[in-house]
Amino acid sequence: LKKPRTGFQIFADEHRKRLKEQLLKAKSEAESSSPLPADGADGEASRAKSKVDGLALAMSQAWKDLDATEKQEFERRATAEKASLKRNLQASVRRLSASQGGYSKLREAI
Repeated sequence: LKKPRTGFQIFADEHRKRLKEQLLKAKSEAESSSPLPADGADGEASRAKSKVDGLALAMSQAWKDLDATEKQEFERRATAEKASLKRNLQASVRRLSASQGGYSKLREAI
């Protein structure tokens, strides 16, 4: 079963590409001013993890920086998505026969 996204997840999906580009640009500018020595394979793995962590931090900070009205819009869309998924789930459960779980599966899913 697919779970509905939260307001933050919708925000992150829409802004991930832009934030990633900004981070890569800032990182490349920082590396060009002070190059780091080659670390080998372990250094590459830690830099990849650092990119993911940096992106997650940037997204969470951007979410925190939104004002209440902008956050409400994402939360409203998340609520609408949840209602839509619930309606679709209820419709699919109605199509199930009693031997396949029927309404008990719906209660478990919600």
